[in-house]
This record gives sequence, structure tokens and C-alpha cells, in this order.
Amino acid sequence: MDRTKVKEMGITHILNATASEEDLRGRIISREEYYQGMNITYYNVPAVDEEWFDISKYFFQASQFIHKALSNPENKVLVHCIHGVSRSSTLVLAYLMICHNMMVEDAIDHVTDVRWIGPNMGFLNQLTVLNSDLIRQRKIQLRKQLGIYKKNKVKPGSEEEPQGKTKLLLLKKHLLRNMIQLKQCLEKCPLDLTTVTEVWPNVFIGNEETARDRVKLKVGITHILNASAVKKNFTVLLGMPKKEDLLEKTNTGAKFYRGMNIAYCGVPVMDDHLFDISKYFYPAAKFIHKALTNPQNKVLVHCTDGVRRSPTLVLAYLMIHHNMTVEDATDHVIEVRRIRPNMGFLKQLIILNSKLLSQ
Repeated sequence: MDRTKVKEMGITHILNATASEEDLRGRIISREEYYQGMNITYYNVPAVDEEWFDISKYFFQASQFIHKALSNPENKVLVHCIHGVSRSSTLVLAYLMICHNMMVEDAIDHVTDVRWIGPNMGFLNQLTVLNSDLIRQRKIQLRKQLGIYKKNKVKPGSEEEPQGKTKLLLLKKHLLRNMIQLKQCLEKCPLDLTTVTEVWPNVFIGNEETARDRVKLKVGITHILNASAVKKNFTVLLGMPKKEDLLEKTNTGAKFYRGMNIAYCGVPVMDDHLFDISKYFYPAAKFIHKALTNPQNKVLVHCTDGVRRSPTLVLAYLMIHHNMTVEDATDHVIEVRRIRPNMGFLKQLIILNSKLLSQ
């Protein structure tokens, strides 16, 4: 509604996700006429912030509006609703998925890095369905491009196809719901980020600064688990690592702690939601558990920032060796330290949780 600010920001296109032709109560009554003389292209989406509302019917139209506007790099698009939390963020997530080939987890990660959002559960379910549809469409397209598309693999309309799809869709919805709830739980933590914190007796989560401070480590750290270790390849082993080898990595290794009586374990985890960190859950948990069989030992689990990779491995340790659910482990850690595992890591922790519960 602030015409002056809109002008200062250089906004050229506005997508109003709160407009309604029939009922204007609780809506932002701006409409196209409100921006007369400002050279603004206006688009109206009559969405209601209720779980039952079908916002998915506007996903492609809204995305097309944003995409078309951004075909001119000079343009700037404001997507808004009343609070800028549920409706507008849902449409932006859909745009990122449709026009930038992002998975729903990737899109959420990208936006929540800079802004707090909270689409309602109905909207999240619709984004999950969109995610499945887009994945299926892209797989079909890829198969066609590769010339290996088989029309008769599963006959359309057969009983096998819809039942399998429905089951898979329900599992994905359940998984995403748990991921969102876990992420919201993490975001409620009011603590400031610190360099190192004891999150369990004799288990510390820290950052690269802590891992490189040999003086500070001498206070009693006996074991170090580096969750941002450099992956060993020929250039690294020859002492000539490339820039990409060291990107977002802590290049210490056992040699760095020579003479300090420290047991070292390096895990080459990438801070990427597509990275399979789960393959290190049990080896990392075993390293921590074995170290703590001696009550005098102290373990530092670290990555570059101590926020995503290292906390994920500590949460897995608490779940595997202390029979905690993923929610219990998360609650325990955020009582003393702020952590932010990415959506892909949360997904893998939830899958671990299911496996442990079934066992």
C-alpha cells in the first residue's frame, strides 16, 4: 500500500495474492487503479489463507506472470499478501519449482535463508503434489530425449499405476509435513549463534574457528569429527588441492593435530540438500560412541559454521545410541545451541527415525 516505497524499490510488477472480487473483508484492496500513473503491471490472485483453499490452480498462472516480467532484467516483481508469510510465499515457491527446476525442499531452503515464511499445511500439501507432478513430467521428458521411453512399461489406466502413485504420494506428503514441522521447531530457537557448545555430556558442536584453535582444543578435546573434511583425491593427496576441493571445507586432517593426542575422523559432507549424509550416520555415531566409552574423553564435532553438517551427525548419534526420536534429539540440542540443518538433511534424519522406530 506504500506507493512511495514501491517507487523507491523500483517495482514494475505486483502480484496481489490476497485480492478477492466477491469478498474484500481482510484483503488488501489495492487493485490496478491504485497504482495508476506508476507504470506498474498488476496481477490479481483471489487466494484465501485456509488449508482447504485450492491455491494450486494459480501456480502456473502466477509463475508465468513472474517469469514473463523477469524476461526483462530491469523489472522487479513484488509478490504480496497481508503478512507476506503464507499465500505470497507459496506462489513464489511454486514459481521457483516451475521455472527454475527446484525441488520443493530446495525452494524452501532458498527462501528461508533470507526470509521467515509459513505456508499453511494445505498449501504445503499442494506444493508436494506439484513437486511430484513436475518430477514425473521431467522424467518422462528426459526418457524421451534419451530415446529410452517405454510406453508399455505400466499401462495407463491399469490398477497398478494409480495405487502405487497414491501410496507414494501419501508417503511424500507425510515426509514433507514432518520436515516442515521440524524446520519450524528449529526456527523457534531464540539463541544466538556461538562458536562452540557442549550439547551432550562431553560432546561439543563447533565451527572451523574452534577446530583450528589448537590452544583452545588443549583444554581437553581428545577426539575430533570433521564433518566438512576435504574429500581425498590425487590433487589433495599430492598436497596440491584445487579451489573447488577446498570450497566450504575445513582442511585440517590428522596431521594438523600431530602431537596433541587427538583421534581424528574426517567426513567429506557437502552442505547441499541433495547430498547423501545418511551414509555417514552410523560411522560417525560409532566414532562418537566409542570415544565416550572412556568418560575422560571429549569429542568435538564440527563443520565450517557448526550449523548444518555437524549438528545433523550429532542428532543422528543421539537417535542411534540414545534411543531418541528425531524430535527429542532436536529439542535437546536447540535448548543450548542454534542449529539449521538443510531440508535434505532433515529429510534423511526423518527417514532414519522411521527405520529406528520400525527396528
